[in-house]
Amino acid sequence: MRLAVLDVGSNTVNLLIVDAHQGSAPLPVHSERMDLRLAEHIGDDGTIGALAVDKLIKIVTQASYLARKFKCQEFESFATSAIRDAINGSAVIAQVRKETGVKR
Repeated sequence: MRLAVLDVGSNTVNLLIVDAHQGSAPLPVHSERMDLRLAEHIGDDGTIGALAVDKLIKIVTQASYLARKFKCQEFESFATSAIRDAINGSAVIAQVRKETGVKR
């Protein structure tokens, strides 16, 4: 099975695509690192700014495209605590899901 894992961190977003087979170590197929600098776009009120959300949407869209290009059967994503703990974190995740089609 080919698997794409997207790790959305406070500063960078890492995409790792691997071939994973039960009983063996995953074999890397592609990796990419994209700058986000999310932590710099959290306001004093604890919300993530619109510019950062737009950039995140573009990055997730690019990662989703790459997952399709590499014919991944699964796509998993994880968000940093900067998103999860932001006042508008749930709304940001919902917007990213809506605009990118990435559900997990």
